[in-house]
Amino acid sequence: MLGALFGEFDANLVLLENRLGVYIGARGNRLVIEGAQDDVVRAREVMLKLHKRLIAGQEVDSGVIDSLITLSNEPTLDGIINGDIADFGGGAPIMIRTRKKTIAPRTAMQAEYMRMLASREMVFA
Repeated sequence: MLGALFGEFDANLVLLENRLGVYIGARGNRLVIEGAQDDVVRAREVMLKLHKRLIAGQEVDSGVIDSLITLSNEPTLDGIINGDIADFGGGAPIMIRTRKKTIAPRTAMQAEYMRMLASREMVFA
């Protein structure tokens, strides 16, 4: 599986290195990613998503890698931390963590909106 993940002559790793400005070293069944912290995080996310694709039996090519690199720069709702509505007054409310900052609601309605974002496929506001 590592051969498919790395690509022929490690082409997938080279593509990630060139696009993200990181160095990726393969040592046995481990990868070492060096570079700026944000770039390392993005490279790690892309590698994990590529690995999941391979486990699911999906193909990995340069187009897929380019798409995952582009998407890795976009904020997602994966970083949502749920809190109880009762906690809104004094405890830890729901928050969205992105690479750049943490977004927390200021009102109960904003907290409800953020919960809807986390639990529904589509939300109109």
